[in-house]
Amino acid sequence: MGWTRSQALAFLAPVSSLSELADADGLAAALHDDPVALHVARSFLKQHPVGTARYAQVIQSRRAGGDLLPMQIALARARLSLPAWQLARVVAYLAAEPLQSDWAQATIPVELGGADAEAVADLWRYGLISLSQDGELLRMHATIQDAVRAADPRHRGAWLSVLPMLDAFDSSEEPASWLLSERLDGHAQRLTEHLASIRRMRKIRQALLRRLGDYARSRGRSERAALLYEVALRLAHDQEARSELHFQLGLAQGDDQPEASRDNLRQAVALAVRAHGAGHPSIARNRHALSHAHERLGELAEARRELERALHEGETYLGKDDLNLAVGRHSLGDLLRQEGNLQRSKEILEGTLAELITAVGTDDHRVTACRTGLAKTYMALGDLPAAREQLEQALAADLRLVGPDHPHVCSDQAELDEVLREQLRAIAGDPAQTGDDAR
Repeated sequence: MGWTRSQALAFLAPVSSLSELADADGLAAALHDDPVALHVARSFLKQHPVGTARYAQVIQSRRAGGDLLPMQIALARARLSLPAWQLARVVAYLAAEPLQSDWAQATIPVELGGADAEAVADLWRYGLISLSQDGELLRMHATIQDAVRAADPRHRGAWLSVLPMLDAFDSSEEPASWLLSERLDGHAQRLTEHLASIRRMRKIRQALLRRLGDYARSRGRSERAALLYEVALRLAHDQEARSELHFQLGLAQGDDQPEASRDNLRQAVALAVRAHGAGHPSIARNRHALSHAHERLGELAEARRELERALHEGETYLGKDDLNLAVGRHSLGDLLRQEGNLQRSKEILEGTLAELITAVGTDDHRVTACRTGLAKTYMALGDLPAAREQLEQALAADLRLVGPDHPHVCSDQAELDEVLREQLRAIAGDPAQTGDDAR
């Protein structure tokens, strides 16, 4: 449906002066007030200010036997260059927002035509994309994206873009990958929406949703992660995939929806048993997470039972020295503290912390989590200086690992603040407490 003439003239105003009003009106008439054609015209005139009258003359001269609009001309010219057309099809399945030009070029394998700066320049010359001043970002308008996808009935652009997008979200636990992932997050979301209409890409859409959920959870965006996992779960049919998605969904729900978290983790355990049989490491992992869900709900007996089963199954399959079992022993130390067995909790957590530091160093999320658990045990034992030392080291490591805005850092800081308040109360109650005792 076309615009009104006044809408068309208002849209052309940035590339036409008042003295060119009649020429702009003539151009709008020549383009039949078509929004797509007008967008291409304005994009071209911004980059090549030849004037609305000259642009209209060029368009009129290119009409051949039919009412050929500029969009059709631009698409036809782009299709003469395989690299440019491949690139256009990729961008058409992403969001109508700035996209890293080098990433877009890298999506096209050399054996399929490749894509380079010349392909980007071709699309820019044809008015199909706009470019940032430094050329690092490109953008395709939504109306142009619609037209390119309509000219791509086999969804070749979706196939080309989805594998690089999966790769971009393959290391969501690693902060070094977050910059690229954050830049592509909106594009990946839009791609999943397009994949919904392509039947053959159901499993690929499920995989991409899962990775987007993993990324959101790694950035502390648990609510969004849960929504992504839920959509992916509706697409999954085999037991192994459903078990994994129930597991991830249960982790994302965590403290916000503890009962739903417990129920999903129970499903994850049951499906893993059916998919793999007894003894598979994923079963022990799922039971470990389920024990945490029981713990959050105050169901300590159930938590202890699931954790002990997880440790037994893990030792049988993985051996006692596996780091995943060290994480399980950390959880056991936390449970013992809650049950009031503080000395045993301290022994297990101190041993586990030493084991983890030897294996992975100090800057690791498993180490910082263990430090926090050990600090809580020290607090329960009344050893505030030891608790403070562990929390300060956990906070410093988490700041290096995930930055100041991550929920882990906020939690570390809250725990440390509580220890400092307790120390101040102790000092106020005992003015003679000084030196090392008041650290």
